[in-house]
Amino acid sequence: MTLGFVVLMSEALLSYAAPVVPGVAREVRKKMHWGLHCGAMLCLALGLVAVWRSHELKLPDPMPDLYSPHSFLGLGAVTMLGLQALLGCYAYLWPRLGLPQRLALGPLHRFAGAATWVAGLAAVATGLQEKVTFLQMGKGLKAPAVFGPIIRLPAVCLPLLVVLGAAVLYMQAPAAAGSKPVASLALSADSSSTQGLLHGGAPAVPNDEEEGSRGRF
Repeated sequence: MTLGFVVLMSEALLSYAAPVVPGVAREVRKKMHWGLHCGAMLCLALGLVAVWRSHELKLPDPMPDLYSPHSFLGLGAVTMLGLQALLGCYAYLWPRLGLPQRLALGPLHRFAGAATWVAGLAAVATGLQEKVTFLQMGKGLKAPAVFGPIIRLPAVCLPLLVVLGAAVLYMQAPAAAGSKPVASLALSADSSSTQGLLHGGAPAVPNDEEEGSRGRF
């Protein structure tokens, strides 16, 4: 489940809005976006099955399900991801809404996707803390064992999750007035085709509005 939220979903968010390789066609970025999300959902589904089975098979007594904040937060994040995926498929893949509806839905889709991803990172963070608590209680760790590698590793991972979250959300942030967004440098290759869609299907050219206004007078 860590692979799904931390790696694949992060790459899915960046692949569309801020691709690492500039100049990638928009249709290719879309396929990368939903392909990485599909991989993330597969990892999360397998993780949920593994969690439930491990609870049932635990010896000497089975563990209860949904007993901690981590459980509910993780299940909520997976549910949000499922709803987001259904809405995205309906709006952008099949049967696919019209261009005005897709443009109107875009900001909400981006916000809901980022919120789902942040909820997933929070679930990962609480899972790490829960595991550390189990280790401390089960082994009765005392100083200096509480400063050992088995405790230090999750302590290092948690701040790294914060850094990852800040970096990805920064790449998703809208640009300030009068400036270009950070991701626009990577997306400039197909900006004319996007503008063309907004101008009735034809690629936009410099001063096309000005030339059109001259023709009307």
